[in-house]
Amino acid sequence: MTRIADLGPVGISLSISPDDTHLDEAARLESLGYSAIWLRGGQIDSFDRISAVVAATDSIPVATGIIPVDVYGADAVAQLYADLQTTAPDRFVVGLGGPQIPRPLRALNEYLDRLDRSAPPVPAERRILAALGPRKLELARDRAAGAVLLLVTPDYTAEARRILGLTRRSSSRS
Repeated sequence: MTRIADLGPVGISLSISPDDTHLDEAARLESLGYSAIWLRGGQIDSFDRISAVVAATDSIPVATGIIPVDVYGADAVAQLYADLQTTAPDRFVVGLGGPQIPRPLRALNEYLDRLDRSAPPVPAERRILAALGPRKLELARDRAAGAVLLLVTPDYTAEARRILGLTRRSSSRS
């Protein structure tokens, strides 16, 4: 599976402000050399907010962490992705969170199926999944470019990396 390589090593979370000052902040963060801007899902009350951050910057990737799939339909997400591919190719990373319902994996798989069938499709390498349990991590490994983990221990992170097929790079000290 292709991994998202362009999120880089040092991303930063951007808070959305009611007065749009966050757009100037996004441009400033880009100028400071951050490798990605992450927008928290709870602040996304409109997809226009995502588009505005992308438009306020020149080249930095913008990722959502996360778009809840039980709030925003797959067709709306696919349309946002298509629009941003037109105006800012390969700069938007679709971060998705599973529904808070019984059998969430089935619903999340169906949602991903709809993204796969959209025109244009939202490719697996341009989406990441919020995933905490082993089965969601396997789904992220198989149907997305990775996972978003939150509030977990280093040991859990190591296990998640194993499930995702990632290995820690060894480093040598001089």
